[in-house]
Amino acid sequence: MKIWKMDFDLDRYDNFRPKEKWTIEEIKSFDGRGHFNSWHTIQLERLEPEKGLPLSDAPGFYSHIPVFGERAVLVLKKYIDNNAEILTARYNEKNYYIINVTNVLNCINFEESEYKTFPEGKRIMVFEKYAFIKEKVIDQDLFKVREETVKRPFVSDAFRDSVINNGLTGFSFELVWECED
Repeated sequence: MKIWKMDFDLDRYDNFRPKEKWTIEEIKSFDGRGHFNSWHTIQLERLEPEKGLPLSDAPGFYSHIPVFGERAVLVLKKYIDNNAEILTARYNEKNYYIINVTNVLNCINFEESEYKTFPEGKRIMVFEKYAFIKEKVIDQDLFKVREETVKRPFVSDAFRDSVINNGLTGFSFELVWECED
């Protein structure tokens, strides 16, 4: 069993940003809280169109807020359902989807993890090594951890394999934990 941190290939593909600038509070609100009931379709624009890079199936957006194209949503829907909201966005008459990960788990094994805390000693500043409670991450295909709700989401082998086997572009994955099944 492996857990991966999901990221995006920002060197080979262009990224998006919201056409109407978001506040820090709006960005931080994608911390596991639902947005579906108050959501309205947003317009996207390219971050660096002057570079001439293509768009991918998963253009970069904010690190903890993935954006997927239609093909990625279709391929990954079974992993997204029950773990995230699929919120509509548009770019040049094409549909894109903000993936608001709402599956936030209390699953860190602190005894085996390595991390630094802020000076007050209570909040985690950064994890240098992740360790998970196996029973809490089995069959969890897309999630965030309670200690890092505004950081990149985690995915299962099944999610990552589906991306690779279907040739979806723009994704990158960092292996952060592995245990025997």
